[in-house]
Amino acid sequence: MKAHAKSQERSQKRSQKRPKHSPKSANVWSKHKKDAQASLQRLRHTPLASAMTLFVIAIALLLPALLFVVQANLGTLMGEFRESARITVYLQDSLSDAEVEQVSEDLLSLEGIASLRLVSRQSALESFSAAAGFDRVLPELEGNPLPAAIVIQPESTTVVAALTQELGQRPDIDLVQVDEQWIQRLAAISSLINTLALVLGGVIAVGLIFIIGNTVRVSVEQRREEVRVIKLIGGTDSYIARPFLYSGLFQGLFGAVLALLLMLLIYLIVQGAVAAVADEFGNNLSIRGLSLLGCVQLLLAGALVGWLAACLAAWRTIREIDA
Repeated sequence: MKAHAKSQERSQKRSQKRPKHSPKSANVWSKHKKDAQASLQRLRHTPLASAMTLFVIAIALLLPALLFVVQANLGTLMGEFRESARITVYLQDSLSDAEVEQVSEDLLSLEGIASLRLVSRQSALESFSAAAGFDRVLPELEGNPLPAAIVIQPESTTVVAALTQELGQRPDIDLVQVDEQWIQRLAAISSLINTLALVLGGVIAVGLIFIIGNTVRVSVEQRREEVRVIKLIGGTDSYIARPFLYSGLFQGLFGAVLALLLMLLIYLIVQGAVAAVADEFGNNLSIRGLSLLGCVQLLLAGALVGWLAACLAAWRTIREIDA
């Protein structure tokens, strides 16, 4: 019994010596919250300087974001055009009108063809003459130099390659042309825009690090005496740098929010112009803005760049200040 009582006393003493929750861990959240609120107050106390800095950050983040939006819209546009890709086959000149009709009926029975349209030699010549302004020259021609053609609409893009190969093996077809050359050019332009956006984003990130870092450095220099006093009473560099880190993070985050607002304004302006152009061409073309994931990525990128810039500037400046 005595041994059991002694063991209980020892366990009680140990529990008294080791508190369940350390005061240091319990106050971490409150300290971070206090530093974040103090950083926000400093931004509010200098509205003009803060607004100028945020506007510069927003413009810098807006440029690569716009390039990514343009690249995404080009990708959507190319996807729509690929869905409506057509195959044009030009028949042999030696075929008669009846043979041309027979070839058209034969092709319609092939798998993978949704529909087709026959363009006779005479229709091709009349269309070409009207488009080129050769209406007066047409009666003077001794013969028709243009072949008959068949415009094929495939069922899907997956059958285009196989269908093109099969059509090219027919002896009554002279040439098979797939309307994808200009789509490939658009794809090359889209890839170039994507590369430019990545390069520009990297360059701008470095520039923002210098801009935000310089702002944070100036803020630390203005509080040099306060930093020195905190060091004298035992304050660590991490404790001193924490408010400045929040300041850089908020600058990058709010700059990204302003960039999103500017992008929304540009989208509203451009959307009306694109709709007007689409109406002129009888098309329902529309543009897409930045997706929800893209918005989140832009906000995170702004906050991360701001925090990194503040880290580099604040730690270096604080270490240079002697206690």
